Amino acid sequence: MLSFVKELDSRLFANLNSFSGHEVFDGINIFISSPYTWAVFFVGIIIFSILKRVRGLGKAVAYVVLAVSLTDSLTFFALKGNIKRLRPCKERPAEVTTPSGCSSLYGFPSNHAANSAAIAATVYLVGFKSFGILLMALAFFISLSRVFLGVHYPSDVAAGMITGIIYSIFLVFFLDKLSTSFNKRSKPQKTP
Repeated sequence: MLSFVKELDSRLFANLNSFSGHEVFDGINIFISSPYTWAVFFVGIIIFSILKRVRGLGKAVAYVVLAVSLTDSLTFFALKGNIKRLRPCKERPAEVTTPSGCSSLYGFPSNHAANSAAIAATVYLVGFKSFGILLMALAFFISLSRVFLGVHYPSDVAAGMITGIIYSIFLVFFLDKLSTSFNKRSKPQKTP
């Protein structure tokens, strides 16, 4: 069974990576995959939300910052460093097109996928559901771009997205419980 999954992953990767090598397509994927894309998009949304006086923005921003910090650290240090699955561009460099170059040695799970899914899931879970769905679509395209660029297998990005969502669910649950507990304790007690 495992060999079947690896074979399917490898074939799907080869088919998706075969689209690389075209200047416009590669440029789009490099842009989508850039962390600056997220930063500009996120800052733009924050500015728009401040101008429109969106309620709950502070909580959403704080939760997203914590979610990305947690997700990025745990995915990179706890998972990627222990699983040690080579990136396709490191495992078989002669067969892989890498328009943006080949980064670090290991690729499972994808930090890009985990972080972008964590942002989307957190935004959704703190109450901005429509925006969270939009961000999840963007997270999907960011994840897919990593396969097109030859730096991740499809299973790397799928595992990354799942990881980011799971971390966000636990983080939002924990922070909401902590906030509720703190609010109960900080309310003044009525004396009879």
